[in-house]
Amino acid sequence: MERTTISELATTEDRFLGGRVTLHQPAAGYRAGLDAVLLAASIEMRNGAVIAEAGCGAGGALICAAARLEQARFVGFDRVAELVAMMERSAVANGFGERVCGEVRDVSERPRELENRFDQSFANPPYFNPADIRPPADERRDAYLADRPLIDWIRFLHHVTRPGGWMTMIHRASELANLLELLIKGAARSRFSRSGLIRKRRPSVFLSGVARDCGGGT
Repeated sequence: MERTTISELATTEDRFLGGRVTLHQPAAGYRAGLDAVLLAASIEMRNGAVIAEAGCGAGGALICAAARLEQARFVGFDRVAELVAMMERSAVANGFGERVCGEVRDVSERPRELENRFDQSFANPPYFNPADIRPPADERRDAYLADRPLIDWIRFLHHVTRPGGWMTMIHRASELANLLELLIKGAARSRFSRSGLIRKRRPSVFLSGVARDCGGGT
């Protein structure tokens, strides 16, 4: 499939968590802010856990989570190769290079090699229906406009999370009822193989962070 790309991407080097974390991120477009820090703060796992973020972007949430959970390992997934590379650059800059890595993936894909691979997964997906708002600038489009249905995000998290694991997501307060319904549908899809036999029990779900009715980032 065709991948989203960003050419000639200008970047900045910013500090988070009181200067503890250095983050390389795009100078224009979506920039990590409070949402990312809150999402990172919600991740609590035992030592040695393997944790995934879907749609990691430049790694605002993932890098902050890695700074907090020093014994955990992280994998960030994003469809934009340049952003994955930027996240890995930040991981190395913060001394996390051996336990943080990225892969270029789209949430609409659910490859077998990722099934049940992680103890916890989390995401901060784009909030807005393209038909409901004025189109943002091109560099902000992927972060703000939901060009993948929310069920794709939920099914991806279910797919990669081991039985009994945790899923964490930030989304709009007005979408809570829809989100809960989709979580049930996503769990049902994850539980059954093609033969109809139960393949894994539903992961535990924790709705976390501040649900807002405005776009993420600053």
